[in-house]
Amino acid sequence: MKRIFLSFGVALWIAFTVPMAAAVPNRVDLIHLPPPERASSADYTGDTLNLNFQNIDLRAALQQIADVAGLNLVAADEVQGSITLRLKDVPWDQALDLVLQAKGLDKRVKAGVLLVAPADELAARELLTLEARKQMAELAPLRRELLQVNYAKAADLAKLFQSMAGFEGATDERGSVAVDDRTNNIIAYQTAERLQELRRIVAQLDVPVRQVMIEARIVEANVDYDKSLGVRWGGRLNRGNWGAGGISKPPADGAQPPPNPPSSPFVDLGSLTGTSGLGLAFITDNLLLDLELTAMEKSGNGEIVSQPKVVTSDKETARILKGTEIPYQESTSQGATSVSFKEASLSLEVTPQITPDDHVIMVVKVTKDEPDYLNKLNDVPPIKKNEVNAKVLVKDGETIVIGGVFSNTRAKC
Repeated sequence: MKRIFLSFGVALWIAFTVPMAAAVPNRVDLIHLPPPERASSADYTGDTLNLNFQNIDLRAALQQIADVAGLNLVAADEVQGSITLRLKDVPWDQALDLVLQAKGLDKRVKAGVLLVAPADELAARELLTLEARKQMAELAPLRRELLQVNYAKAADLAKLFQSMAGFEGATDERGSVAVDDRTNNIIAYQTAERLQELRRIVAQLDVPVRQVMIEARIVEANVDYDKSLGVRWGGRLNRGNWGAGGISKPPADGAQPPPNPPSSPFVDLGSLTGTSGLGLAFITDNLLLDLELTAMEKSGNGEIVSQPKVVTSDKETARILKGTEIPYQESTSQGATSVSFKEASLSLEVTPQITPDDHVIMVVKVTKDEPDYLNKLNDVPPIKKNEVNAKVLVKDGETIVIGGVFSNTRAKC
């Protein structure tokens, strides 16, 4: 009897693909918001000024600041009284805020005009303006428009529209948003202002989603051979007399070592010590990996069990499966029998997420199940399971070995 140790490993190769239409990056520019804090001098960018007054009229002080800012000044009747100031090398916008806070005032700047009034009065005016706009919107004529959606689902965009602040509380009598699933169109019956907003949102969200192609190599190899392949967990082999990791092989007589040996092996684990039979590794050249695996098969040292390949969109789960269902009989408590099935399959399930820097975060599940006919029970074979689950970050075009399982096989010599 001869014992042969076989390892079951999985390697994934990643590549981006784009839709047939012009590629539009599906990215979101991230805005990092600092924690809330009190305004500092760095928040003000106006020209600096010096103010040193005792009991100066409030309107005169505001006019001094407006002159430095190059703004026209409009002050409400309630802006009265005097103020004492001593400011040196202070930005004019900071000086203005200090004066307004001291007097309970607020400002609005529009078209080069600085409006100053009590804060509660400005808030009340703006509330009245909003109420007036709402009444005008309720009286505005409605128009019907058909919005073509090319890449997204029209129903999803319609739900998004109705959840936005501009559509909250809208009644059926004052407009509607419907969806034609057959043509993937949005039928909007809204005011001109809301239709313009709908068109803007559709233009921003209706873009092609980036796609990812994932190709896997599911391999069974003799452990002695996967050492030479460079996929030994915790060790590596470099051919020539420039070996590393304690493994080296001198060149044949008359042969010369490569002039520029690779700076890294096929697999770089980042560790010099041994690991278990399950690990993580990166392979620097997908072509060299294919050549090694082909040589492995020809020499009888292993087998490429499957090479599943799947293309999916960003953040969409893809699954490819090949296998069989094994029937078996079940008996009920009433004595009746029924036929059930056990699945024995080889499958690849992956959910990719493309990052803004063209990396891919993948949630991967690879299974290789097969019936064990040597250990049948009541003519029903058990299922031998091999499964790898991983979440990894990979560069575009990079190959990664996500794991392996060791098993023993006894064979007659």
